[in-house]
Amino acid sequence: MGNTVELKKSVRRFPVRIFNYVAERLPSIDERLAIDADSLMARACQFTRLQNFGERSFVEAFEILVDDINGNAQLNRFGRFAWKGMLHTLLCNRLYMEEKLRLEPAIAKRQIASPIFVLGFPRTGSTFLHTLLACDPAARYLSAAESMRAQGDPRRRPLPGTLQRLNARWGFALLDYLAPGFKTIHAEPVDGPAECGGLLLHSFATAAFLPSLNVPQYAQWLKTLDYGPTARYHRHQLCVLDALHSGSHWVLKSPAHLPMIDALIKTYPDARFVFLHRDAVKVVASFCSLVGLTRGIYSDALDGSQIGQQTADTLGDLLRRALDARQRHDPRRFVDVQYADLVADPLGAVSGIYRQFGWTMPPAREARVRNRVETTRNGLHTRHRYELTQFGLSRQRVQEQFDWYSKAFEIPEEKTG
Repeated sequence: MGNTVELKKSVRRFPVRIFNYVAERLPSIDERLAIDADSLMARACQFTRLQNFGERSFVEAFEILVDDINGNAQLNRFGRFAWKGMLHTLLCNRLYMEEKLRLEPAIAKRQIASPIFVLGFPRTGSTFLHTLLACDPAARYLSAAESMRAQGDPRRRPLPGTLQRLNARWGFALLDYLAPGFKTIHAEPVDGPAECGGLLLHSFATAAFLPSLNVPQYAQWLKTLDYGPTARYHRHQLCVLDALHSGSHWVLKSPAHLPMIDALIKTYPDARFVFLHRDAVKVVASFCSLVGLTRGIYSDALDGSQIGQQTADTLGDLLRRALDARQRHDPRRFVDVQYADLVADPLGAVSGIYRQFGWTMPPAREARVRNRVETTRNGLHTRHRYELTQFGLSRQRVQEQFDWYSKAFEIPEEKTG
């Protein structure tokens, strides 16, 4: 048996315990919480009064995901309620997106020039670097509200920006309430640059689902996936957002982009990538904690050893796919940044990225980066305690599993603690 993940602060908040208690005793609620792919798609069409979901390749991914949720995720009643609602929202958003593109077809032809993709896992400094790159006044970044929903119902007046931000704040507050400590592991500012994870979920073919759900068959299917449709749908959403407000280039971030490099370059021909590197022991331990917290919101069946093995294998697979893809493309597209170098000299790291991409950094832009360093640098030093043994792993085992990676990028080993 694996180790059970025991969080210091229970994620079973009182409203969740009450919901599960009542649902367990009312069979009729169980019927309402059933997650079925065909029923969800029909319900979304009925709710939105729309029929076009866009490129139909998403259906296979959606059905595989739903089947694995039902077969392996071991969701409790609240988890089924939450994920049924999430899947419904994602489907509705797809319908709204396609309706927007039908009403304004020119949007899909917009040029998304020179996007920068920051590739890094939690605790590699990726959020910090993303923030520094996004403070360039010429850059366009994704906000939390935009990541959650790139397009509402185009037949109605859009919500004011203030209400959209309030909705995003409520979402972050709810997540932190349900999973105390989440923002210590992975904090994103509501009004600052957000990850692309929300956008990618709408494709239903993305590694962005894996931290929150135990779906091993779906994860295995992803290992051989052609991410072309995922990248194209990502671009559709960016085009809609770019039409609202554009910049000289987009600054984007998500670990789920790692296996998508070939597809992203095909979709964005002048895309550039910044790889962040850190001791795998730190990264794996932190990612295991993130998985344990997020899955613990929705399931009562957490096996620490299972989480540890899945997380280490997923991380290794994503890294290998990314590094294999790099070999097929112009090396000038890629910049590598060591976590230790970013911590020691953030401004120097940003200047180095600009220099390698052939861009200049005028004094005014440098001043903005310097000011942002002073106001956000503390985010690199948030206290987050985690133990590999809690997840059936050891320092030696992780080092051996990622030895190839550490040697390839000469990543320095960090002290435990």
